[in-house]
Amino acid sequence: MTLTRKVLIVGEQPTERYRFATQPALGGQCARRLVQLMDLRDEAHLRELFDVENLFSAPYASWDYSFARGLAMGFADKYRADFLVLCGPRVQHAFQVEGDCEIVPVPMLTRPTIAACIPHPSGRVRVWKDEATVSRTRIVLKMARMHAEGRPYICTIHKGAPLERCGC
Repeated sequence: MTLTRKVLIVGEQPTERYRFATQPALGGQCARRLVQLMDLRDEAHLRELFDVENLFSAPYASWDYSFARGLAMGFADKYRADFLVLCGPRVQHAFQVEGDCEIVPVPMLTRPTIAACIPHPSGRVRVWKDEATVSRTRIVLKMARMHAEGRPYICTIHKGAPLERCGC
């Protein structure tokens, strides 16, 4: 039996520019930044390796944390992901985790799940001008990519144990 690992990338909501149903979640600048940080070929390669969703599909809807938390639980159940990439502090808050370019456990979910917490990949987030943030984000996204590809890597939250041994 082959173990299938799922990685789900979760963004916030589309902007007015990307409000149409044909626009995929995390499209445009966000997708280009993720492709660049993970050294992927293109956006199609990103969507081939990862499931991608936004917490809200309506542009500029008011952000409701309790509603976002319910959607987060629904996504986790729908995709059965054991590794999440949470884009931005509001998405992290919806999954009840907090992190700064690091891998953290997601205790709100019933099965073992870890998350890479990164700044939102939009062009408006100024933290992307900080090279240290970009470097740290590359590392956690590399772990997400390796997980999606089924390659072994070291789990940073379990003192360097390989993921297969630590049970994540």
